[in-house]
Amino acid sequence: MTAKKNGNFACIPARAASADLHGYDFRVLVEIARHADKEGRAHPSLSLIASGTGIARRNVSRSIAALEKAGLMNHQPQKGEAGGWAHSV
Repeated sequence: MTAKKNGNFACIPARAASADLHGYDFRVLVEIARHADKEGRAHPSLSLIASGTGIARRNVSRSIAALEKAGLMNHQPQKGEAGGWAHSV
């Protein structure tokens, strides 16, 4: 699963278009992909995703779980002093 960032564009998996997602889920996927590096790894906080999408932080967590269940991304605890999560699109 690789995402690429090019200016104001973000690449997401093509199968996301046909996945059974709610609008919030798709917006969260796009926002995470906007922060992804060329390998598809992104490290935005839940607060940053919420701010970028206008979605409540608690709903961002639900959308991430739905995206992971759909096989469109995965996330795992991020090591380091700040902690947090690392997302892969």
